[in-house]
Amino acid sequence: SGTVCDAQFSDHSAEAVCQKMGFHGARAWRSGQLFEDQQISREVLLGSLECGNTNWSECILNTTSSSCSHASDVLLKCYNFWLISSDGSSIRDESEGLLLYKDGTVCDDKFTDLSAHAVCREMGYHGALGWRSGVEHQQDYRSITMNEVECSGDDWNSCNFNRENNKCWKTENILLTCELREAYHFLGLQICFSILMSPLLALCLYFVESLAYCIMYSLPN
Repeated sequence: SGTVCDAQFSDHSAEAVCQKMGFHGARAWRSGQLFEDQQISREVLLGSLECGNTNWSECILNTTSSSCSHASDVLLKCYNFWLISSDGSSIRDESEGLLLYKDGTVCDDKFTDLSAHAVCREMGYHGALGWRSGVEHQQDYRSITMNEVECSGDDWNSCNFNRENNKCWKTENILLTCELREAYHFLGLQICFSILMSPLLALCLYFVESLAYCIMYSLPN
């Protein structure tokens, strides 16, 4: 086993690698030497990994490490949760969606507000705005792939779960609404305040908010 250099690595590469490993997609990636002992003890096996899209079969691998050091090792975070709307499309805003885990649904047994916050945070949101259970989305052909999500905190590392159905019904599937990052809402409040104080300042903050909104939606969930 060895590490992967960040040369030619991109968001497409991250998505392709996560999907190749069986995850739904990539939440984030960067390069660095965070796991020093584990990295130093391994070779750099891939000098570059170039993907023009998220299809692993079309990626170009360079098996020479070239001049890459472990400071250029790729650190990757994949995810298996995501939300879909009633038409089956992925949700990236604050709309309610059917919670999926590995293309199956999540049962509401032992699910709490802490579970909702932990799952939303794991997907890259700030937290949860609300959740309920029911049958209102594309669920007929999906199996239940996670049950009894019990969390002691709002971080996914505090959660326990199992992958057994345990007689869950489709009416117990989780419908979840997640909250976008605090920075976006804070900028919105700034604009409301600045309109009262200075129209020019409000215009400047509008452009800043628009930029923050675009960056936020470009980040993988």
